[in-house]
Amino acid sequence: METLSLFDNSVDIFVSIHPQYAERILEGEKTVELRRRFPNLNGSEGRLLIYSTTPVKSVMGYAEIEKVHYLPTEDLWAAFRNDAKIQEVAFWNYFKGLTHGYGVQLKNPIKFPTPLSIDYLKKNYGVIAPQSYRYLNQEHEVLFSTESTKNEDAAGHWYLHSSRK
Repeated sequence: METLSLFDNSVDIFVSIHPQYAERILEGEKTVELRRRFPNLNGSEGRLLIYSTTPVKSVMGYAEIEKVHYLPTEDLWAAFRNDAKIQEVAFWNYFKGLTHGYGVQLKNPIKFPTPLSIDYLKKNYGVIAPQSYRYLNQEHEVLFSTESTKNEDAAGHWYLHSSRK
């Protein structure tokens, strides 16, 4: 699959994240997203488009992927417990049954002034919220646009989307 590219070696990934964690990432408080599954970027640059799950059901913004770590769960907890902003019990429940997991280090979060509803993304880009993650391709570049873009969502409401690369 062709990947979305601002750089020659860039991969953009759309992820579903619970609202409390999505908000913390976009506020710059949470700098590591923990995942049971995640692609190995092999040194590629990338961005994480952040979909906040129910009850928000909208893309709230994105962050740059600094590095992806694949580690034993004990090492993952030791290395990132503070940066992941998760309670220990929640961490072990999330990784139950796994010996390894991913810690995705993030930087430069961008919170959209107005979220992109999942209905709007489905109607205009054929994008549905992923269970875990999905790759984005060239046609989705507008979701990361540096220019202000005026769009109409499925309910007929106008919003202004402005962000940076």
